[in-house]
Amino acid sequence: HELGHAVAARRTGAHAEISLGFLAGYAAYRPTRQLKRAEQAWISFAGPAVHIATAVAVLVAMGVNPLEPASAASSPAAAAIWWAGPAIGALNLIPVLPLDGGNIVTYGLDWFVPGRARRYMLYFSIGATALGAVVLAVTGFGGFVLFIGFLLITQLQLLNAGRPAQTPQSAWE
Repeated sequence: HELGHAVAARRTGAHAEISLGFLAGYAAYRPTRQLKRAEQAWISFAGPAVHIATAVAVLVAMGVNPLEPASAASSPAAAAIWWAGPAIGALNLIPVLPLDGGNIVTYGLDWFVPGRARRYMLYFSIGATALGAVVLAVTGFGGFVLFIGFLLITQLQLLNAGRPAQTPQSAWE
């Protein structure tokens, strides 16, 4: 996934780096020139695209049809690769921040409302994530509570990232 972001960024001439942790990774890049919105969207899309394509290739090499649920559940290894690959890759394309899908939409929205798209997407993302949490809770998919919580906390942090920090004294004034 992160390799997809890094390669796409480097194709624009940017300097890209990858940082991998236990269950998370991060690709960062520094452009050497002003990137077009489409280039930025492509960099965001390249991560999930490589993620999904690699997992599909592994499943096909295992003799598993990734589009057929019974085939993907044919063995524990196939099921694990299907969930860790195409399922999580597609989940990352949901159009809410900080997911790649949210970044892709933000770059497109910036064409219509330059300079304000990120803030608008953050408000939309918070509302959509909260609504998603309610829908998942009502429909019995409460197992996604940690994922939803992570998204909401990150969205609120992003929303407050542009504001000046408060000291304990200034918060009471």
